[in-house]
Amino acid sequence: MVDLSGNNIGKSTFANEAAEAIYEFLVGNRDIDIIKLNWNNIRGHMGERIIDGLLQCLSVREVHLNNNLLGVAYDDKQPPICKMAELLTNSKGLEYLDLSFNFIEQKSIFCISHGLKFTKSLKNIIVEGNPIGPGGLRFLVQAMNQNNSGAFNINMKEIEADKDLKKSYKDVFD
Repeated sequence: MVDLSGNNIGKSTFANEAAEAIYEFLVGNRDIDIIKLNWNNIRGHMGERIIDGLLQCLSVREVHLNNNLLGVAYDDKQPPICKMAELLTNSKGLEYLDLSFNFIEQKSIFCISHGLKFTKSLKNIIVEGNPIGPGGLRFLVQAMNQNNSGAFNINMKEIEADKDLKKSYKDVFD
């Protein structure tokens, strides 16, 4: 396990260097099963590089990225979280993904939902505290229903969906 949580590396004056160092560490690493990068202000280019590294880290089972800024767009580019669909689609061992409190909105959750349709190993994903709204909730539920590889759990607390829509999908949450 590697735990780099709480280092605020995204706001460091060496953020680009840190992104490259983490990327290089992840690429081809066959020993990491759990990586924790919570509370690091990860966003923009740094977020993209870390996700690129995770794509090549074949042994990772758990990824903890909560309380960062992966849902925030930058320099007229898509938010880094949009690359997460590729990780969900291609990873053969990822079982746990925590993306809570990353400012992920409905447009970005659509990308994640696409990856969830094809994930084969995921057992739990946490999107708690992201403003995905009722449309985002709908995308996630549809992804669960369309995935044929097995059931996975989604924690969707505090996603700013209206109460009526939550009631209509009550069986998904139980």
